[in-house]
Amino acid sequence: MARAGLDLAMEDDLRGILTRRTRIKPQPHGHSAAAMLVDSTMGLSVDGMTGLGGPSAAPSETHQPMAISIAPALVSPLLAGPTSSATAPVAPRKDAPVLEGFSEEPRVRLISAVAPAESRSEVGGPMVRDSKRRRTLRSTAAARRSYAKDQSLFAAIEYAQTHVAFTVFDTHRNVVATHRIEQALIVARPGWAEQCPMTTIVDIQMCMKEGISKLTTLGRSIASIASIGLTTYDTTVVAWDRTTGKPLANAIVASDVRAQTVATDLAKSRDEVDVVLKTGQTFTPALPACKIKWLLDSHEDVRQAQSDGRLLCGTMDAWILSSLCGGEAACATDITTAVATGLADLRGSDWDNEMCDLVGIEAGALPHIRSNCELFGVLTDCAGPLKGLAITGCMSARQAAALGRGGCLASGTASVTLGSGDGASVSALLNVGCSYPSATSTDFTPVVCHQLGPTAPRFFGVLGEADTAAAGLPWLIEQMQMVTSVDEAERVALGVRDSGDVFFVPPSCDSRGSCMGLSPFSSRGHVVRAVLDSVCFQVDELLESCRRASGGDSKVRFVQADGPLARHRTLMQLQADTSGIPVTAHSPSGEIGASLGTALAAALGAGVLSHPERLHGCTAPGPATFTCQARTTAIHRAAQFHRWQDARRRTSGCGSATSH
Repeated sequence: MARAGLDLAMEDDLRGILTRRTRIKPQPHGHSAAAMLVDSTMGLSVDGMTGLGGPSAAPSETHQPMAISIAPALVSPLLAGPTSSATAPVAPRKDAPVLEGFSEEPRVRLISAVAPAESRSEVGGPMVRDSKRRRTLRSTAAARRSYAKDQSLFAAIEYAQTHVAFTVFDTHRNVVATHRIEQALIVARPGWAEQCPMTTIVDIQMCMKEGISKLTTLGRSIASIASIGLTTYDTTVVAWDRTTGKPLANAIVASDVRAQTVATDLAKSRDEVDVVLKTGQTFTPALPACKIKWLLDSHEDVRQAQSDGRLLCGTMDAWILSSLCGGEAACATDITTAVATGLADLRGSDWDNEMCDLVGIEAGALPHIRSNCELFGVLTDCAGPLKGLAITGCMSARQAAALGRGGCLASGTASVTLGSGDGASVSALLNVGCSYPSATSTDFTPVVCHQLGPTAPRFFGVLGEADTAAAGLPWLIEQMQMVTSVDEAERVALGVRDSGDVFFVPPSCDSRGSCMGLSPFSSRGHVVRAVLDSVCFQVDELLESCRRASGGDSKVRFVQADGPLARHRTLMQLQADTSGIPVTAHSPSGEIGASLGTALAAALGAGVLSHPERLHGCTAPGPATFTCQARTTAIHRAAQFHRWQDARRRTSGCGSATSH
């Protein structure tokens, strides 16, 4: 009797503990709820009580049991029975690969934890001893407290000409929380495009605040964020005062063309090939070096600030770091963005004095150059709840997007964007390894793909673009009206075995297009197939031209494709068949490629990810990602490509295209 009284007293104490922390109603249908502590920050609903602190709607009569469980090592024997059919397991995605250095299995998981009544006899009787239940409670509470430490998250701040965003990823590369704000352009004159730098900072602060609010609503802690990365569009220029931290003028964004005269004058003063070999850039209105010279020539406040030694000038990443991480000491940029300014030597680690003198900017007014993965700064009070977290990764948007897709990490890998700009353009970035590319043509731009650490090797690449590679598709849909969409074009093309020796050459700015090889047996399907083939031939030609422009002998081994056309599986399969190279296509979903890439770089810079090699193929496959393998022989590919090139040569003599 005494023992029974003691058991009842302990049970009453346990019931009191549970009642004070949360309410757990008796489970219907012979089920018993696990006796465990429910943390109110987990954002879960348990029998009419929401995990966010307020009561939910009253449960219906057909209430389905819900339970919360922890990892097997922390579960009492009562929970070892079979899973209830009424509760569906909830777990992290298992199809996503896990980077080495991250924990593959979280210590605390949301799984079914309701043991049917009939299973209790298998685990030692109808009731578990109170001491075991108390130990389960203590273990659960400890697991909840250590959740933030065991579940590393990594975040990214993204700036683009059209928007800013803050995104948090988990170790499976899934988006946990994100917030995005559109950015407005200031058009003071025709051809000008500006943004207010202070508004950009305020919008980033709002994105961080709202992103963290969404994160905590999901029951995740800010302490879970192990690293933060920054990615920006690398041609926006800002000038500000190093003493006050205030901008001296509006930011000049990529689409601004006010520096056209400056670019023309600079191109006349220097041999353009030498400039390309040194910096990888040509003088255009979009080049940051030209914009900086325009500011110095045309803006009195900027010119006076340089005379007084107060000027800081650079791309948007340097302005964001300086604003969020505490002034001049945090004014820095990464190597991929620095090279894009036209003021840094591709092979060096500092600004090129000759180019700075040509533009008229003092090297001391420019930000420090760092690798892509290292400490850039620590967020200050202006970052709100993220104060004290470090920014450990920074990368230009194009290279970050390639990294986020798992491409351009090793020599011979390429990242291709299909349908960019007006929908007809195709661009390719080919990693040529650690050897400096000896490009001699201004049609192909040498770039830095990445340098994943201060002492890590620097990987170079060649960037090329074909403005009209996909121009045949709009022609097919709008002018000829053979199909109404690319999807229909794919369905029609699948109705024929091949193009029936029909070859299509799209028009360009200096040549007409053509459709050659038509016969009495040619059908609509053959013409549509020829148009799709022409896109693939031009991508293959662009990749080969990038390889030759690099001066290297390595072949293209793997292609990562994205852009509006990358979601079309038939087109991507034709691309693999045409080039003989595996193609992994990433459909543009959520536009998070650049954010994911810089978040991974930040994880590497913070030591959360230990080996750069683990980044290869790190993107989690989803419904919009697929890989196509070549199904053709090398002889067949070479013959078809040769015939298409012959059609192109014959078309080049037809004169320029004119409108009628």
